[in-house]
Amino acid sequence: CFDTAVQPARDGGGTSTTSRARIRTARSAAGPFQPLGKRRGGVAAFCLSLILTATSSAQITYNWNGCAHNNMWDYGGTGCELHWIEGGGAWVQVPANSGIIRVNNDQQAGTWDQNKSGLVVYQLWFDSGAGTARTITGNSLTFADYSGTDPKIENASAATHTIDVGITGDANDPLELNPVSGNLTFNGAINNNGSWLNVYGNNGYSLTLGGVVSGSGGIAVKENSTVILSNNNTFSGSIWVEKGTVRLQTHINAMGTGPVNVGTNATLDINYVGLHLRGVPLTLYNGQVTKTNATATYWDGAFTNYNSSTVSVSGSGGFVIVSNISLASGTLVFSNAAASGMGSGGTMTGPGNLIKQGLGTFSLYPGTHSGNIDLYQGEIRQLTGIMTGSGILTMSNATTYRTDGATTRTNTKAIVIKGNVTNGYVGGGTLIFTGTVNLNSGIRTITCPNTNTISG
Repeated sequence: CFDTAVQPARDGGGTSTTSRARIRTARSAAGPFQPLGKRRGGVAAFCLSLILTATSSAQITYNWNGCAHNNMWDYGGTGCELHWIEGGGAWVQVPANSGIIRVNNDQQAGTWDQNKSGLVVYQLWFDSGAGTARTITGNSLTFADYSGTDPKIENASAATHTIDVGITGDANDPLELNPVSGNLTFNGAINNNGSWLNVYGNNGYSLTLGGVVSGSGGIAVKENSTVILSNNNTFSGSIWVEKGTVRLQTHINAMGTGPVNVGTNATLDINYVGLHLRGVPLTLYNGQVTKTNATATYWDGAFTNYNSSTVSVSGSGGFVIVSNISLASGTLVFSNAAASGMGSGGTMTGPGNLIKQGLGTFSLYPGTHSGNIDLYQGEIRQLTGIMTGSGILTMSNATTYRTDGATTRTNTKAIVIKGNVTNGYVGGGTLIFTGTVNLNSGIRTITCPNTNTISG
């Protein structure tokens, strides 16, 4: 009776990216329900009889009228003066609770007045025909699942759509916020109600969460979208950047109060103009951190790396990890143009490796780190007295290893020197190397502006 795809059920394990893409393609191609008068006229009466028996037990789709008189969601009148077309073809004044709301036209684009209080929604779609930006204002919206299938807000159009009203998620299932074909912006507060906010959309569009996000649930970026967090957020669940990017900006508490995790080929972008960010744990699993703004930023929480990850500091402001750095496995590449590294109070531990790239300095608080350090570019400044771990320190050509001041520093790692290097600086403290020194089968010039002791 309707040329539309059936909504698939999703369990807690989710649906694979490939199958989700097929589902979305089918649903987008189908579009919203159309009035029966415009479909297969000979079977309209038969279809209507099926609707009357079926819709009582299924969610109903409500399509925004392409001839709506004004921008109000709840608007009285008769016949086609009403602003919504129910899935069965009837004109209605306002969507009932737990329905699917869709807009597939530009009628009354701009400010869209949600003037119905207490409205509960299953799904909200901006379909491909909604090509002019809309901003939802007015009353808040509560989202609830249907038969265990996750509620969602999805932008399948090329326009940027904005939700300025408060949003409350479902207490049992994740709420999807999906910038699939265009950007989505939320300026109202979002209460996740103890469930995840899952983000799908594989085309690089952005989801901006400008209002305060609260609740015990977390945020998971499932596909290649950019999620921008910019307020004093209080949600206590984790951030999982499984794919795509999470960008922190504007506020020191934008990341909420739970841990931040960055997965393979995913990015945490820190673009906050300020000093100390909230001290939550940050863990990389083959992920990367980027920092581009011109002000130094301090991450006050613990930092852990697994497998092969990257920290890239390309702006004129540095990036400092104040707490401990645990190189649990693999290799961390730390590339910085401005002074960066570790802050007072932390130590470096673990068997993983560190590669220092970029011409900026890296401040190192050595602990029991037993992996290798490759000083490929720039300078490492050792703070605190003794590096007690094993492993190898490799110095490439034109690099510098020195103390942070006039106090003696000891390095117990074996050293491999692959070019002409500098150890120390004028007025600096004595450097003591207790491990072996390997010149890598070459003649090396080692510049020593102050005392160096090699006892290995």
